[in-house]
Amino acid sequence: MNWIDCRVSMPEINETALIYRKDIKEYLVSVYLGNSQFHYADCCQGIQKTCTASHWMPLPRQPIEGQ
Repeated sequence: MNWIDCRVSMPEINETALIYRKDIKEYLVSVYLGNSQFHYADCCQGIQKTCTASHWMPLPRQPIEGQ
């Protein structure tokens, strides 16, 4: 899988993706909310943490149990 530039394409809304934040050089697993926003964490008081990303890629498929 290759990284996709967010200026070119975004994941489907509610799709889980691996994102890269170029500004702080950080990788996060997140859910795409639309409007260039990704949800990456829940705060203990129910506050949704969101951010923008420079690049993203789909997550790989889960392993098959028993194999």
